[in-house]
Amino acid sequence: MVLKSEHNKSFLDIAGEAEYKEHIYFVGPANVGKSCLFSAITKKFAMVSNYPGTTVEITQTEFDGKLWIDTPGIYGLVPGSEEEAVAIRMLLENTDSKILLVLDARNLLRGISLFLALSELKHRFIIALNMHDEASDAGFDIDSAALGLILGVPVVPTVAVTRQGIRELTARFSQASYASLKMQETYSIETVIANVQKSFESETHSRVRARLALCGFVDVISKKNEEEIQSAKQSLISYYGKSVVTLFAESRNELARFIADSVTVQRGRNPKRIVRIFGDAAMHSVWGWPILAIVLFVMYQIVGVFAAGKVVNVIESVFFGEWILPFVSKLFELMPNSIIKSFLYAPEGAAGTGLLIGQYGLFSMGITYAIAIVLPVVFFFFLLFSIMEDTGYLPRLVVMLDKLFRRIGLNGRAVLPMILGLGCDTMATMTTRILPTKKERVLVTFLLALAVPCSAQLGVLAALAASLSARAIAVWFTVMLIVIFITGWIGSKIIPGKPAPMIFEIPPLRIPKISNIAAKTVARSEWYLREAVPLFILGTFFLWLLDALHLLRLIEKAMAPVVVGLLGLPESAARAFLMGFLRRDYGAAGLYDIFKNSAVNGVYPQGVEAQIIVSIVTITLFIPCVANFFVIGKERGIKSALLIVFLTTAIALFCGTCTRLFLIAAGWA
Repeated sequence: MVLKSEHNKSFLDIAGEAEYKEHIYFVGPANVGKSCLFSAITKKFAMVSNYPGTTVEITQTEFDGKLWIDTPGIYGLVPGSEEEAVAIRMLLENTDSKILLVLDARNLLRGISLFLALSELKHRFIIALNMHDEASDAGFDIDSAALGLILGVPVVPTVAVTRQGIRELTARFSQASYASLKMQETYSIETVIANVQKSFESETHSRVRARLALCGFVDVISKKNEEEIQSAKQSLISYYGKSVVTLFAESRNELARFIADSVTVQRGRNPKRIVRIFGDAAMHSVWGWPILAIVLFVMYQIVGVFAAGKVVNVIESVFFGEWILPFVSKLFELMPNSIIKSFLYAPEGAAGTGLLIGQYGLFSMGITYAIAIVLPVVFFFFLLFSIMEDTGYLPRLVVMLDKLFRRIGLNGRAVLPMILGLGCDTMATMTTRILPTKKERVLVTFLLALAVPCSAQLGVLAALAASLSARAIAVWFTVMLIVIFITGWIGSKIIPGKPAPMIFEIPPLRIPKISNIAAKTVARSEWYLREAVPLFILGTFFLWLLDALHLLRLIEKAMAPVVVGLLGLPESAARAFLMGFLRRDYGAAGLYDIFKNSAVNGVYPQGVEAQIIVSIVTITLFIPCVANFFVIGKERGIKSALLIVFLTTAIALFCGTCTRLFLIAAGWA
């Protein structure tokens, strides 16, 4: 997920900024603290998390007369995913900029190897050796001054989360310099690189482009030089019996290992045994499941029971029901009778449809749904999600679920976008860029649109489920799992390609930082208010207009064969599904409004419970919201977006009908 600090532009936009601006790029592997350093130095908020893949676009801001740019994580010169390709393309666009290379002190070998891969770029470097406190806890002392002398660039130890070393880092930006240590290959390889480099002489970073071309990076290869590059590449493969990527990596890693060993002293470590045991257990194929069950139970109690039950009840019944709506209604009643008053205000039980206060009033329905029903649940979900991010639990969940996800043609890294989808499917669709193959990106995009409810929708569903029996919740959960794995398995067979092997950084378990949790929770809640609430109001206006034109009843009757005949729901549920076309959480809120008064002493009658199960199954699988539809169109193409809309609608109705038939056969309905 990326939140804009001031601008959020493509690398082409950034490359085209005014020439007088100094560009400073934050570059490094995923999850080494780039975004945290970006926020600390520029005083502009960028989303930071204790797992890889948070930054999937380029975030930039102007500060101190310079343009500061936070890039997606990269592991080498040759990109392995869309997010890495974005960063590499951007670095090739111009020259003589500054690169703040953020490295993980706990994995110095990998960091030096990345520096060597980038050292031939015609940019000036300064290195932030981040998390050096955790390296020290692990028993490693790194001589950063000696490392700087060997590499020929300034090296500053930092701890981004505590702001340690930030002042020295900013003070030394003026000392950023071109790398004096660069990779030198064997004579035969250097000869091939030099020959290929001739075809890039008119372009920036010609030697780097030659390396990329030999490694097969299609962005730098044109039809004019494709045959020559392919011939040179094949000659190296035939002579050495290895891929060019492997040849470059081996020579680079050999030198990186020598440098890392020469500047590192290993002593006794502080193992933090309990933390390590828990971290290992969270990734275990057996013990990881009880831990996941506990996490889900705690989330359900806080989000589903406390937030969706008690907090929503207080805000909806007391603040809105007893204070705000009566006060607004009283203001309208004080107005003299007029066409304007009757247009805007329709008291309960009166004829007519009020635009602001009425059955489908923008205030009495739209604002109430958005603020009283959904916002409290969204806020608490974002709070818990931020805590899980900062602790480092999510990457361990990825490892635990890797084998399971491979059964549907994915690897464990696909877990991250799907977990992020529980926050927002639209943002999660963008983070599918972290997946290395098109097959995985398309499949996860489809599963997100189909079966992963966003936090707002999940919260309303949790409010509906609060009075359901345990077996009813089990039916809904089981149906969701069956749908995900059957559709995923079918998709993995239909969509060509193979999942890539999972190479994933496991961060340490940490005590979450309160300021970071608060900043992310507030920022995400602000995003909900900015992005979702207007769609709630628009959806309410759409219903109001249909009702005012006497079309809503006709639509309900037209949908009755499906809503009543197939799904066995009340005819009024058609309105909820109409709302679902704009936002699924809005549709879920409509279903909540239908059933909320059906509980007797806090328990639903069996027949009503069956209807609720069918309704939440159907609305969970319903078409993606408008915002997600447009993002899918942007990421995968409009044809794919339309196909996903058709498939999700058909699957939702089919599964809802099958669930109803199962409940009838089980004597439930």
